[in-house]
Amino acid sequence: MIYPAEFENKLGFDQIRQRLKGYCRSVASEQLVDQVRFQSDYAEVTKQLQQTREFQKIVINPENFPSQYFYDAGEWLQKIAWEGGFLEEQEFLHLAYALQTILASKAFFVKRQEEY
Repeated sequence: MIYPAEFENKLGFDQIRQRLKGYCRSVASEQLVDQVRFQSDYAEVTKQLQQTREFQKIVINPENFPSQYFYDAGEWLQKIAWEGGFLEEQEFLHLAYALQTILASKAFFVKRQEEY
């Protein structure tokens, strides 16, 4: 635990979190941003910086990373989890697009598994 309790707020970490949430494309990613905490462990900071560099390479890569349809499917999956549950046409279409994006993302990483 870091002392004092409001340490992150005094450093402006809460403002950084809010700015990051503005770039998020889904509720799930916003929830991940909410979990980000100040880190003082050198190994963990180094690991996270390496992950950031990898993501920068993905964003800058001339072969576009498939990121067009990021939808939060959690609500839809809950709707169809129960017998008799169904999706509206638009929800089903968005779910299909999201799955298409996931498959394209997987193919992207499989093709470049040595790099990432």
